[in-house]
This record gives sequence, C-alpha cells and structure tokens, in this order.
Amino acid sequence: MRQFLQLQDKPRKIDDIVRDVGISRRTYFRWKTLAEEGGINLPELPKQLRVQPLRVDVRNENLKSYEDFLEIPFIKDYTLYCEINQSTSFVSNVFKLCNFSDITPEEYFESLDSVKTNFLKFDQMMKSKEYTSESYRKAIRKVLTFKGITIPARDKILGGGTDSKGDYARVYLSLPELDTVAKIVGESAGSEYHDLFLIHHEIFPRPSTMLNWIPSLDVKHADVDGDTYEFGECSVFEKKQNKHYDKILLEPRALKLVSDYSGKRIVEDGFDLYEKKYAKALRQGYQEIGKIQDGVEYKKGMEGWLYYNRPIYSIRHSSAITWLYRTSFDASMVSRMGWEKVDTLSQFYARSTATNMMQKGVCYYCNPPNVKSSLPLFCSPLHSLAWYNNGRVSR
Repeated sequence: MRQFLQLQDKPRKIDDIVRDVGISRRTYFRWKTLAEEGGINLPELPKQLRVQPLRVDVRNENLKSYEDFLEIPFIKDYTLYCEINQSTSFVSNVFKLCNFSDITPEEYFESLDSVKTNFLKFDQMMKSKEYTSESYRKAIRKVLTFKGITIPARDKILGGGTDSKGDYARVYLSLPELDTVAKIVGESAGSEYHDLFLIHHEIFPRPSTMLNWIPSLDVKHADVDGDTYEFGECSVFEKKQNKHYDKILLEPRALKLVSDYSGKRIVEDGFDLYEKKYAKALRQGYQEIGKIQDGVEYKKGMEGWLYYNRPIYSIRHSSAITWLYRTSFDASMVSRMGWEKVDTLSQFYARSTATNMMQKGVCYYCNPPNVKSSLPLFCSPLHSLAWYNNGRVSR
C-alpha cells in the first residue's frame, strides 16, 4: 500500500501503477477508496483508456478514444443487439478498424464493398505486427449480421475460417515441458498466471472463458487397486457454443489450485491486459523448451506458427492430446468435455496417428512399456488418476 501511495505523487496511468506495484486494477480501485476514506487525498489521474487507438491523428473526434467511440449511437445499438443475443460484440476490434481507417462505423459498414476495401488496407498494415486476422474478421461478420448484410458463402476475405485450424493436431507439451512453461509463465506474468496455466491445461476452455471462469469444484473419490484417490468435477460455460461442459481434473496440482480459487476469479486483469501478459509469458516458455525460436518466421500450418501466433489457444490443443493419452485415445469421451463434435476434436485438435493404434493397451500404470514416450499413456482415466498420484501397480 505504501508503494501504491508513493507512485501517485504525480499523475500516472493506472496500468503503469498496477504493473509497478504488482496488483490488479480491481485492487487498485479498492486501495484508492480505502486511502480516500482514511483522509488521504489522491491527485486526479488521467482518464485511462481501456483500449488504445492505433492512430492518434484521426480527424473524427469520436474515433480518438475508445470511450468516445462507445458513445456513438450506431455502436450503442450494436452492443445492445449483442447483449440481447448474448453474443460477443468484439467492439474493441471494431474500434481499432474504424480508428485505423479514420471512418465512422456507419461509413465503414455501409456496404460489403466498403468493408472489404477498408479491411484489406488494415490487414496489409497489421501483417507486419504480431497479429492474426481471425478476431477482426469475426467482428466484421458480427456487425454485418447486425446490419442485415449477407456475406457470400466461402468469401475469401471475410470467410469464417479460423486461424487455429491447420495442421496443428499434434501440438502438445510433454510433462517436463509443461512444468518448465508453468515456471516461466509464473516468473514473467505473476504467480496467479502460473496457477491459471496449470488449471487451463487441465480443463482447456477458450481463452476468454478461462479468464472469466469462477471455479466451483466437486471433489470425488475413486478406488484403484485398493487405494483411494481424489479427482475433481467442475462445469465451464462456453459462450461461443452457449453450452455447459463438465470437466474432470486428474492432475493433483490443478485439482488443489481449483480448490484454492473456489468462488473467485484466478486472474483479475481485464481481457486486453490478460491476453497481452499471458501470451508474452507463454511465448517465452515455448521458446525456452524449443517449440519456437527467436527471429524465425513460421508459416501457417507449421507447429511454430500456432505456438507463436496463438500461444494461449495452443494450450487447448496440448490439453486435448494429453486427455487422449489418458483415455487410450477415446476421442468420443474427450470430446464430451469441450467439443460439440468428435470430428472437430479429431481433425483439428488431437488427431490420432498410426503409431497410436499400436499403443493401444499400453498403460504406464498397469502395463508400462520398456521404451517410454514423451507423454504417459493409460488404458483408462482411472489408471491415469492413480499414476498421476504416484500410484504404481504391484508387479
């Protein structure tokens, strides 16, 4: 708290203060209230923008700041439309698109041709940065739907393909790699991100879902060969699919952490800050374990592309494969924990190989191989649970 007060001797941005003190924005405002209630008058801080503009030299006043952009009648109607339909608005990306083009949303989304013309210029500029176009294309499609403008099927510019769909169905972290990445994430982004990562890899929600998820754990017990082990069950709501998924926690550290965070968010940062900190820390971890190399440009379809461009989403891929190995490659069982269709899991996230077919029946608990693979294999989730808790069958 003392450091917090000292840092307010002169006006500074809130994000600078929370970073230097090592607290969340929520804690900042709580401390600020406590200080003022205690008779300590703090100087007024400059208005903090939740989303930074890409350009500051725009002519239109409503496009200079995110707060002003949200007051535009068109955007108010659009965000209300999204709220009514309980769907993500991607309005921060809409702001960046309009800010970059210096065009109001009414003009930007006047027609399909105007959208494509402006987006192509934006896409060309952003390709020189750490950028994927998927979330911006999603934003555009959402606004066009709001406007009642139909996008042609298989449109090459605004199509609904996802950047995460490529030859990434063998992207995964071995157990030692998982530990190394967790350590680096904690050192880089903070201990709460270390905890978040271990839980994230166990239950594999989408990035925004993981941030907003408030754990509620049901601890269960299973008997394996005369010993009793704890595992956990929890529910995660995926807004994209408007569906609750039941998750199982076998890994002891993840189970304990979910219990520790029960009833509260794991990370309190806003989405933009969370995404930036988490992605940066994960890239550092992936680089440390050799998944990516500094200065190397990875093309789509290469594993390195996903680790570098979609570092948070890579966790979902890795976890899917880990769970296949825990269930003797039972894709149907694993898909029920996070995918609407088994085909989606098998094609894009965790594709089995011919080698996997020959590994059926291998189990590190009851039938361990002489030559170990980079991920432990099990004949069933029960034997996986026992092994993860240091159980070994008598031979």
